[in-house]
Amino acid sequence: MNDSECKLVDAIRAMTNQYVSTKASKNLALPGAEGRSFEAREPELVKLLAAMCSKYLERTDTGEVVLDNGAISAGEHAYEQLEARGLIVIEPTGYRFARWTEAGSKLIANAARPIVKI
Repeated sequence: MNDSECKLVDAIRAMTNQYVSTKASKNLALPGAEGRSFEAREPELVKLLAAMCSKYLERTDTGEVVLDNGAISAGEHAYEQLEARGLIVIEPTGYRFARWTEAGSKLIANAARPIVKI
């Protein structure tokens, strides 16, 4: 795995370890690793991470959707990967809160919830 793929997969695993049962996190099914390049798998992995953030980090603040990583490293690593791909904008008040960009909103509107094999 190259550095970019390692960081993305690590962010997914960290979110899984933090928010999904321990048994499930050990059996995380990352989409189609068998014989496919990172470039071919990256969109699926990014969708998976975005869906996890939507499920576990979103909250509604005065009618607006806000991401709150709770100052937990799993969320911070997820932010790093989503921000690098233009899917979120981190609030200028600090690294804890973020908002979906238009591209991020479109992605999560079309993303299925994370699939975890137990």
